[in-house]
Amino acid sequence: MNSFQRILLLSLAALLPLFVQGQNESVSLHEQDDSIAAAHAFKGSQLIVPGVLITAGVSGFFEPVKTWKETVRDNIREMNDNPITAEDYVQYMPAAGVLLTNLLMPDDTYALKDRILLLGTSYALMGATVNALKYTVISPRPDIYDEYAYYGNPRNLTPKDNPHCFNSFPSGHTATAFMGAELARLEYGDDYPLIAVGAYALAAGTGFLRVWNERHWCTDVLAGAGMGILSARIAWWLLPYERQLLDRICHKEIAVCPRTNGYQTELAFSVSF
Repeated sequence: MNSFQRILLLSLAALLPLFVQGQNESVSLHEQDDSIAAAHAFKGSQLIVPGVLITAGVSGFFEPVKTWKETVRDNIREMNDNPITAEDYVQYMPAAGVLLTNLLMPDDTYALKDRILLLGTSYALMGATVNALKYTVISPRPDIYDEYAYYGNPRNLTPKDNPHCFNSFPSGHTATAFMGAELARLEYGDDYPLIAVGAYALAAGTGFLRVWNERHWCTDVLAGAGMGILSARIAWWLLPYERQLLDRICHKEIAVCPRTNGYQTELAFSVSF
């Protein structure tokens, strides 16, 4: 290695710590304070509403609620001359509104990365639980239930060959909508209650349309709402710990120590978490 190469290598080694420090500062999360930790503290009373909704949803598999949900389906079928499939899009509006509100009304409490953490964790929890039940619990959808249960199953529908006809419980659309609505309430409900009311109105509309279009029983919708709310609240409780974890990852210390004996130059790297 000639003198020019050694000088160039040593110069790059001297500049590297400055570059690493700049990168750490740009990606690190803002410091967690006591007020944030208190706001995200677990409270047992917060399990009541989702617990009641999920229990009500499960009751649809047993009498007399099972007969009642069929009666509700029959009454809606008599009124429904015009299916409305907007719920495929409306289900995402509450969660999208959480991110959009951050852009329109930025504040010093929750950064955009915190909201992404909340949405990501909520959606992962909700998706895992909802899909685990959908493909474990055999529940015929309302639109095929009569031919399957009462008319001899003329199309030979089976859970194995037609899984989408038998995964009615719980409602994934409703879970997605209520997850977003609960996040909107948790973040903005105190200061901007109309945002929470609007988000919950969209979520309720999503659940109604799933029943109106005979894609879900009313009890499926209740269970989905409970799971969506519960997923959002668990993500809310976990946020301080996720912030701490990311803060440790993003604030790792990197040291670069160049060494030379006049003929050879080496770089020693040290990383501390």
